[in-house]
Amino acid sequence: MFEGLLLRHVTDVQKVLRWQLQRLVPGDVPLGEAADMWAAFDAIVRHAAAAKTLLAARVDESRAWARAGDRSAEEHLARKAGTSRGAARRGLARSKELRRLPATEAALRRGELSQAQAETIADAAAVNPEAEQALLDTARTGNLVRLREHANRAKAAGDSDPEATHRRLHAQRRLR
Repeated sequence: MFEGLLLRHVTDVQKVLRWQLQRLVPGDVPLGEAADMWAAFDAIVRHAAAAKTLLAARVDESRAWARAGDRSAEEHLARKAGTSRGAARRGLARSKELRRLPATEAALRRGELSQAQAETIADAAAVNPEAEQALLDTARTGNLVRLREHANRAKAAGDSDPEATHRRLHAQRRLR
């Protein structure tokens, strides 16, 4: 009975947003409302990006990518979103990591994190789960540069074996 209802609700929101965007004439927005309107659209972007992140692992599980003729979920997501495979790979990894990071997932759902912040926190907390809350606090109060610095320190602290750190960094390297 409810099959497709959630999808219909989301596509209805998409139609309303498309309608609003077609009507948007930036020069007609009163200067006193411009910053608030920008912030409202930024919140929409954050929520939509959070939904995409949460759904990426499910798209992989669905194997829709294979039925579409793609070689992997990363290739499928990159093609559909118009992004690089690297960006899609990071998004898929983040989607899977968030299942083990409930506080980060909750902050993402509330729209408190940008995609860059969520990626930085998930990457570090996957290595050092004890640092998750401190990284979330840094994201709330600092800028992205500061968050990345804290995340790098958290990852280093999470790797008690320097050889393991070296192997992890070596495994993450990519050459095109």
